[in-house]
This record gives sequence, C-alpha cells and structure tokens, in this order.
Amino acid sequence: MQNMKYIKCLGASVLLALLFATNLQAIDTCPPEPTNPVKILFDSKGTQTIINNTRPTNTRLATILGALNNFGQNAKIRGSNVSYPRYIIRYTGTDRITDKLLADKDLYISLTRGPEINAAYTTNELNALERFVKINGKSILLHANHGPNGHYTNGPTNVSADDFTTNNAPLAARFGITLLPCIVYGTNGYMTMTVNTHSTNSTNQETEFISNQAPTIASHDSCIIEPPADSISIAKFPSDAIVAQYQGSNTPLPPMPLSSNSVLSTNNDFAILVHAGKGSVIVVGNSGMIADYGSPSPSFGLIPMQSNLMFFLNCVSYLTGDVNIPPAGQGPGVPGTTIPCD
Repeated sequence: MQNMKYIKCLGASVLLALLFATNLQAIDTCPPEPTNPVKILFDSKGTQTIINNTRPTNTRLATILGALNNFGQNAKIRGSNVSYPRYIIRYTGTDRITDKLLADKDLYISLTRGPEINAAYTTNELNALERFVKINGKSILLHANHGPNGHYTNGPTNVSADDFTTNNAPLAARFGITLLPCIVYGTNGYMTMTVNTHSTNSTNQETEFISNQAPTIASHDSCIIEPPADSISIAKFPSDAIVAQYQGSNTPLPPMPLSSNSVLSTNNDFAILVHAGKGSVIVVGNSGMIADYGSPSPSFGLIPMQSNLMFFLNCVSYLTGDVNIPPAGQGPGVPGTTIPCD
C-alpha cells in the first residue's frame, strides 16, 4: 500500500511538471520535497506574475519557471536515486505578506508591482520583508521597471499612471535604495549591458558568481537606481543610453545622454547587490527582460537575449546560498569553485 501511494504521488509530480511551466497557481500541491529544498516566494501582485497567471494564451514566465523546476538533486528513496527539484516555488496569492507567510521561505521575488493603488505594499508588509532580510538572513530579488513614459492610462493629467517605480520604490527604500521615476533606454530601444566580473565593493567574489556564464544582459528600458554607498554594482547602462524625465507634467524633458545630467551620470547602475543586516537584496532595473520571448505584452519578453536566463538563475542561486561557481556548461549549485566567506 505504501509503494502504491508513492507511485501515485510520483505520477502526480510528473503531471505537476507539465503544468508548472505555465501557471504559478498550479504549484501548491506535492511532489515530495528534496532533502534540503530552497523555497522561493513569488509576489502574485508582480505585473509579470499577474500576466502569467491570467493570460493562458500569453504565457509570460514559462521559461524561468521551467528552468527553476529543472534544477534537480538526487534523493535516496527506498534505495533508488530519484531526482526532485531543488527549488520549491510558492506564490503569495491574495494573502498579505506577513512574517508567517515568509517564515519558511528563502527568497522573495517581486517582478514589478504596477502603479495600481491596490498593488501598493502596506507598512506591515514592508516591515515583514525588512525583517525577512535584515533579521532572518534571507533575500529579495526585485526586478523593478521604468518610470512614466507618457502612455497615460488614467487621463492626460495623471503623469504617474504608468510610473512603474511607484510601488517598487518603498520596498527598495527599506534597504537604502532609491528608484528614480525616469526612463532609461538605448538609442535603438534596446540596451546590451556587460555583467561586471569585479566591483569595487565586492570582496567575496559576488560578481564573479553572478556573471558566470552570463557575460551580457539585455533590456528595453529601466528606471534609475540610486544605490547606497556600500552597494555592489552588477551591471551598468551602456555608454550611449539616454534618459527621459517626466517631472509632474505632460511635457517630458527632451531625451538626453545619461552622462549629461550630474545626478543621473553618477547613478548609472542597471543592477546592484546590497547586503542588508544578515541578508541580501538584488535590484534590477527591468522585469520584462526575463519574460518569455513569444509574449508581446506589456512589452516583448527578452529572456533568450544575451545571457538573461543565466543571469536570472545566477541571481537566484547566489541569493539562496548556492555559492559554487559551476564548471562551464553546468548550472548553478554544481560543485565548482567555492566563493570564500571572508
């Protein structure tokens, strides 16, 4: 009877794997967990997550969910080697973010909370997420997005209607990070950025790990990230990037080179790493960069471009403690060169 029960559960896990790639709502059932699972909590109010879960013909996150699901480890079950996913994925659903919801999680991922009022974090949620990192030693991966770009959805007088920094900025601010409501983009609407292999404030080879097999990344656009002094730069905007600012009116400042503004020229990071208390936070300037290539809305996904997928997996692996630099052709977590702790 016990063997039959195991076989049924294994069958359920195979079915689950088929559903996993397209719907975060289908992942709250078994399969059996690996020996030392890493538990990831996706924010259900993230714009990319909402699209993924509500538009079945417009899959948005199938690639990254499938990649996370394919990280396996061998577990001894009744004398057999059975591979289970290393990453156990959950999502917040309609629940508020609380200490209880975060208690057994290792990583919280937010993929751009849009400007809608009901997507704003409450003070209690922000407090819980701050404790999650600083006190509990866990991590956050925040993919933010551009500031207002003039496509006003609530009438021409509401310049903030498409400001995708509105609801992300309060979370970033808890870790000393400011998201400025600007829109940075490449001269042809596409930016390619080099992932740093070394950063001034990086003493533990963090960027060496995050850049491993991910030399460049790509994005349509970004907000401006104003980092704290002790942050670690992961990637910077290309030298030909331009920026537009909408300062409370319908009329934007003319797009200008990033280097022409003294404030913006000193804040040219597309992605940063911040160690906060016992934990860590990575903030990236755009979330569409990790969306499926065939998904056109709200912008075409760029996950196969440059090394976007490997970059995302490296960020997840670093933030969840898989600090082995894997051999070429191997995924994160595969034994390679261990990053020293000191």
